[in-house]
Amino acid sequence: MSTLTIPSKRTGDTLSATEFNTVVDAINDNDSRITAISQAQDNINAENKKIQQNFATQAEKMNTLSAQNSTMSSDIATLQSNYQTINTNMVKMVSISQDDYDALVEAGTVDDDTYYNVFEQ
Repeated sequence: MSTLTIPSKRTGDTLSATEFNTVVDAINDNDSRITAISQAQDNINAENKKIQQNFATQAEKMNTLSAQNSTMSSDIATLQSNYQTINTNMVKMVSISQDDYDALVEAGTVDDDTYYNVFEQ
């Protein structure tokens, strides 16, 4: 930064070429700084815009995932319900020899809800 070291002047005094150039240099130096600050601010604004766009994209993805999660939760509940229905209606099947089946009958332990596939020996 150029520092102005021009002695005080009175009305009607003139500036030397060196004094005048010092004023011009100081103005140009400040103009360069203002331009650099403006460019830096533009860069910050562009970066902020990218961050906001990325945030919006991420928020949209989260909303989509949340909706998918809700759908999956509903699907899981349906599958659980279907599993319970299948389990309720399921037939228990046992392969057993004739001798073993006869022993169950004799002991009175034949299960009415079980299908016995009796095979010959």
